[in-house]
Amino acid sequence: MNNRKQPRLLVKASLALGLLLLLGSLTLNIFLFRYAVNYYRQLNEVRLSPLGLEQHPLTPDAPVTDATLVVFLGDSRAAEWPAPNVPGIQFSNLGIGAQTSAQMLLRYEAHVAPLEPDIIVLQVGINDLKTIPLFPERREELVTDCQDNIAAIVTKARADGALVILSTVFPAGDVPLQRRPFWSA
Repeated sequence: MNNRKQPRLLVKASLALGLLLLLGSLTLNIFLFRYAVNYYRQLNEVRLSPLGLEQHPLTPDAPVTDATLVVFLGDSRAAEWPAPNVPGIQFSNLGIGAQTSAQMLLRYEAHVAPLEPDIIVLQVGINDLKTIPLFPERREELVTDCQDNIAAIVTKARADGALVILSTVFPAGDVPLQRRPFWSA
């Protein structure tokens, strides 16, 4: 009798393990499919609007009278900066996630110049430099282009009479598992 129970128990355990693996595989496939769809949408959104102009109004609100206008311009890191509540200072956050220095330079005239800011806080560069592991043969070109774009933004801002505060390019921090094959260590 013991000999009969052992094969049945083994069959049941094998079926349970197989079902568990099948459910795990199905769950992972659903997750990866949703991730791929989201990525595909983001990729095509950038193709349709490479500068992201629709994310901020092209006719900005009028600045508060006699207030110093500070504009945050940059990538997702700038977009995440909360505007402090400081009397006499108005903040406008024009950060757009995933933007490169080239995109910010191209949208400067549409997003920043019309505001005539007194101060521009510029946080840019990580999205340019994170592509170096993808294109290691273009390292010098990527770094030089990023530097040139930042210099051009600063030149435009100063010509418009703004004080520019340029932040450092912060390290990438913890890279999510799905991005690790494409980011440098």
